[in-house]
Amino acid sequence: MHELSLREARTVAVSAQGLHLSTPAQGAHATLRALGCIQLDTINVVRRSHELVQLARGVAPSDARRLIDDADPPVLFEYWAHAASLIPLELWPLFGFRRRHYATRGWSGPTVDPAACDDVRAVLAERGA
Repeated sequence: MHELSLREARTVAVSAQGLHLSTPAQGAHATLRALGCIQLDTINVVRRSHELVQLARGVAPSDARRLIDDADPPVLFEYWAHAASLIPLELWPLFGFRRRHYATRGWSGPTVDPAACDDVRAVLAERGA
């Protein structure tokens, strides 16, 4: 077993997150794929945290917004990974175990107002997925 110094541990952590690169990221989708997921946090004291993740890696705000709002075909999905996160679409099959669990055992999280679900379905029917 090899012990890391504090400096080595910091270097590994910064590099694993892609924050060591001197050139800007190759775009929002490349950043999302490299990280595997980006946790959503819509509290915006300075800026929303999922936007800051991209900005810290040199991704233009407009590119990050297009990734979420305008990608055609879609390249990500929002799902409960560890927390509410944006996840590359190619990882969708890996969450099948959770979807099957919900299908067979039902939802065990907070109570969801059926009227709210109806409202969301109506918006999706009107605007598309």
